[in-house]
Amino acid sequence: MNYTRLNQIGASALACLLIVACGDNTNNEGSSNAEPSTVIPPSSAPDEPANQPPLISGSAPNQATVGQQWSFQPNISDPDGDSLVVSASNLPGWIRIDERTGWLSGTPTDADVQLGSNITISVNDDNTTTNLPVFAITVLAKNAASGSVTLSWQPPTERVDGSPIGDLSGYRLLYGQGSGDYTQTIAINNPGITRYMIEGLTSGDWFFAIQTVDASGLVSKPSAEARATI
Repeated sequence: MNYTRLNQIGASALACLLIVACGDNTNNEGSSNAEPSTVIPPSSAPDEPANQPPLISGSAPNQATVGQQWSFQPNISDPDGDSLVVSASNLPGWIRIDERTGWLSGTPTDADVQLGSNITISVNDDNTTTNLPVFAITVLAKNAASGSVTLSWQPPTERVDGSPIGDLSGYRLLYGQGSGDYTQTIAINNPGITRYMIEGLTSGDWFFAIQTVDASGLVSKPSAEARATI
């Protein structure tokens, strides 16, 4: 009888030890070797700020003349102070670009008398690329006859559906020598400008339209077309 009782007590003590091994760190006699658990807090390092895209602005001259230097310096900057690289696509062969400053320059020859269209200038901060609006350059012969057209317009106040148009950031002038075929673009980054002279137009018919650009960068459909004969 006494032997059976000792076995029962031993079983109870074993059960208690097993429970302590599973994490009960209360001060029990016979468990002096147990060490308190250590909790490692998660990293509290602050998140790095998100990269901000580089900025580029400016309106390149849309005409050049044989034998005369053409040049354009876009305004480039980066809110984060990152190093910038400027590049261009569809650039005529007679124009060179400084990839560090964005300076473009060149002098066309008689062989360059043509329309260079769909030119894009981009700036990259190694994370994001920002583009100027696509534009074209017409190379005129040295003694080519040319004329000018002055466009004026009223700033719109509402969208097609009648809702307020909100703040404007500027306009885009579209023109070309075919109705609805606007091969050249002038970006006007000032909503207060409502009059603009386009010079150096060669003889013939020219067609014009305007688009508005709102503060979010959304561009409207072209306006009703205007026509002029030089």
